[in-house]
Amino acid sequence: IDEYQDFSELFYNLIHAILSRNPNIILFCVGDDWQAINRFAGSDLKFFLDFKKYFPNASSYNIGTNYRCENHIVANAGDFMMRFGIEGKPQKGFLKDSGVFKEYPIDPIRFDEDIDSYEWLVSEGGPWEQSDNIDKRDVQAYIKICSQIINENPNKKIMILNRKGSFLGKDLDDIERILKHPRLCKITTPDISVKTVHRSKGEEADIVLLTEVDENCFPIFHPDSNLFNIFGENEFTIMEDEARLYYVALTRAKHSVYIFYSKDAPSCFIKTPNQKGNRKKTNAQK
Repeated sequence: IDEYQDFSELFYNLIHAILSRNPNIILFCVGDDWQAINRFAGSDLKFFLDFKKYFPNASSYNIGTNYRCENHIVANAGDFMMRFGIEGKPQKGFLKDSGVFKEYPIDPIRFDEDIDSYEWLVSEGGPWEQSDNIDKRDVQAYIKICSQIINENPNKKIMILNRKGSFLGKDLDDIERILKHPRLCKITTPDISVKTVHRSKGEEADIVLLTEVDENCFPIFHPDSNLFNIFGENEFTIMEDEARLYYVALTRAKHSVYIFYSKDAPSCFIKTPNQKGNRKKTNAQK
């Protein structure tokens, strides 16, 4: 059973029924509780955390090495989870460090010196010509930095991730088409994908660009969340879900991660010198 951290009551009932017909079946379950992002769809970490309760006489082993990411990505992602106090044991990266892990403030004023080269994006005939509800300077700043990273890495797979299904007032599929426009992209066959963090689960890329890590964008707290207190929902459980989702986004990258946030309204996920936390236990289950 892969992605065992997403195990649910229905899945358990199915496996239990199978085992009742053939008790000689051996289960091999692998998961990472830091990547448990499907609670909204019914998954429950109790099956992961209390594995031996549901499958007696089982053995558990920790997988201490991450074979996808460079060590600096694994370390930074682990530090993030530690700062938010989510229990787990950090891994080490198998790949040697060659890339970067950078939090990058989006400040449109810094882009004024060459604003003319991106003016077509927001002028007549451009994709944001009629987007009056979007700060067009943000559009130019974001498209510029994303395009630069794409063009500087012609032989790399690049994944651009957003917490929501839209970015800069457009669907993510539209953003992907715009970034592949010949006027922006100088690569003949660019390997670029733009998707939500949820859709990136299980995938990987050489470079990940994580966009709009801003207040009210990532993490997201819906105004109606407090109505679900009766079902056990609260700000703590929602924050844990969002933190795990952020961890998934960071660990899609093999070599480099660029985190973009608003200079004026950064997310609480952006690191500050005074943020601390504790690391505890995580498991890969057998």
